Amino acid sequence: MTTDDKKSSTAKTTTEGNQVTQKITRKVQFFLLFWVAEKDKAKNLFQEAAQTRNIILKTEPWYDPLIHKVHLPDITNFSSIQKAIDYWVNFYGGETKAAVKEVSFFSHAATQGPLIYNAYQFDPKEILILVESGKHQQMLESEWAKLKYYWANGETRLNFFGCNTAKLDAKTKKYEKAFARKISAYKNCQNVVVAGQPSSSYPSFLPDLRITAEHIAVHKGIGWDYAPTFMVASEGDNGLKAITTRNAKILTMKFFKNKLRLKDDFQSIFNDYRTTRNSAKTPELAKVHEWNKLGYRYR
Repeated sequence: MTTDDKKSSTAKTTTEGNQVTQKITRKVQFFLLFWVAEKDKAKNLFQEAAQTRNIILKTEPWYDPLIHKVHLPDITNFSSIQKAIDYWVNFYGGETKAAVKEVSFFSHAATQGPLIYNAYQFDPKEILILVESGKHQQMLESEWAKLKYYWANGETRLNFFGCNTAKLDAKTKKYEKAFARKISAYKNCQNVVVAGQPSSSYPSFLPDLRITAEHIAVHKGIGWDYAPTFMVASEGDNGLKAITTRNAKILTMKFFKNKLRLKDDFQSIFNDYRTTRNSAKTPELAKVHEWNKLGYRYR
C-alpha cells in the first residue's frame, strides 16, 4: 500500500489566531466483481458481463482513479470470496484506509443463491447445500451471513446477476423467501442495497432490453467481448425475438434493503454505458465509444 492510493487535500482553520493546516484523506473505495471461472459454456458470459461492469464504473463521471478501484476476482469455489475481500482490503492498507462500495456476482444461480458446479471439489462440505443434481454446489445461507464485506459509508451495493436470485414465491405471491431479500436482512448487509433477478438470467447487449446475436447464441457464447454484455432476467421463450427483432422485453431486477423491498427496476439505473460518461482519456472510455458505434442504444 502506498499513499498514492489515497486522495489528499489540505484545509486551513484558524484557532486562537493561529493558522492550522489539516490534511484531509479519504479511504480507498473499491468494487469487487466476482465471476465464476469454471469450465462451462457460460464462463465467457460471466467474464464479459463483469468486464462490462468494470468499464461502466471506470467511465462514471464521479470515478476518481485515486480513490476508486475495481477488481474482477475469478473464482471456482465459495471459500475464495472472503479471501479475495480480505486480500484487497489489506492490499490498500487495511480497514482504516479502504472500504468496499460494491460486490457483484456473475454466475449461474438458483433460488438459494449463486451456484458453482464444482464447488464440492474445493469447498468444505459443511458450508455447502446439497442441490437437485445430488452434489453440493451452493453455499449455505448461514455462510453468506458470515461474510465480512468491510462496507463503505454511503450507498453500497450487493448484486446477484444469476438466475432466480430474487424470485417471487408462486404460492404467496410475495418475495419473503427471495434470496436477495433474505441476504439483505443480515447484519453484515445492513443498509446495503441488495439486488437479484426474478427469473432465469440471459445475456444481452443492453441492460433494459434483451438483444443478442445468432452467432453468439448458437456457438456457446463465443464472441461476447466485441459488445457490451449484461445478464438480464427474461422469459425463456424470448430467445428468438432477442435475435430477430432485437427488442425482447426483460423483467426488472428486485432491490432490497434491510429486508424491505425498495423497488423494481432495470439494472440500467446503476449499470448503463449510455448515460453521461467522464472525459478521461482511458481505454475504458475508448471501448464505450466503440460500443456506441454498434448502435445498441434503445432507451
